[in-house]
Amino acid sequence: MLVAALSADDPDTVRTAFAVPAAQTLDPALLDGLSRLRPVTIDEASLRPYGNGTLEGTAATGPTGRRSTWHIFLTRLDGSWKIAATEAR
Repeated sequence: MLVAALSADDPDTVRTAFAVPAAQTLDPALLDGLSRLRPVTIDEASLRPYGNGTLEGTAATGPTGRRSTWHIFLTRLDGSWKIAATEAR
């Protein structure tokens, strides 16, 4: 669900991938930037507890041959995992 939300063209669907308040909108530049990072994959085997219900792991973005690796932090909100933070590797 998380990767599908990140890959959506609908801003409201993309917003569901992030741990942000319900009333907060996402910057259109973020949405444009995400579309250029596709495809997005999360290495589920890399996910480890970080503390306080947060997981940390690895994600990759971009097409084959131009992939970028990211350190991601996920938090569980309303029964779904959401992106709390990312850091380029």
